[in-house]
Amino acid sequence: MTVFMTLRYLALICGLVRLTCWDCARRLIPNRILARLLAVRLLLAMAELICMSEAWTETLGPLVLGGILGGGVFLVVYILSRGGMGAGDVKLMAVAGAYLGTGIWDVIIRSLFLAAAWGLILAVGKKAGWKQGIPFAPFVLAGTIWKAAVEMGGGAW
Repeated sequence: MTVFMTLRYLALICGLVRLTCWDCARRLIPNRILARLLAVRLLLAMAELICMSEAWTETLGPLVLGGILGGGVFLVVYILSRGGMGAGDVKLMAVAGAYLGTGIWDVIIRSLFLAAAWGLILAVGKKAGWKQGIPFAPFVLAGTIWKAAVEMGGGAW
């Protein structure tokens, strides 16, 4: 893992911790926090471009593609779920995709797995109904930490 990738993970995880607190308390993901998180990502991208000549293809392409993938996948879910997924979650995944590039797929899979497992636990334990919503930011945080841990450890999953 490069220094810049480590900085990206640290910035993203710090932002996700704040967003998790908001999402759990208010069921809301504020645009201003997402905008600040995206601004930090753009500053990191500029630093990468200044420090590494090959960063044009290794930074800008994944930044844009990851944002489109993360936001696009969740935009489809948002439309199909008819209110089951919030617009803030769509924007959150677009910003996370800007940080992770195509690695956003791993976070999407892990986050959805963890959210589904938690929802199942709540439903089986009669703590929530099958259609009751749960905040999604905590699972994006957990999925991102899981991915970072795997990358730092050099593991496959």
